[in-house]
Amino acid sequence: MPELGASLLQMSFGLAVVVGLLFACLWLLRRL
Repeated sequence: MPELGASLLQMSFGLAVVVGLLFACLWLLRRL
């Protein structure tokens, strides 16, 4: 099932983006 792998890849990519934004916010707060 290629659609399952694609959806899993998209979900993991979205999770990575959310985690990256969270770390960016924490880093900006620490710099202030």
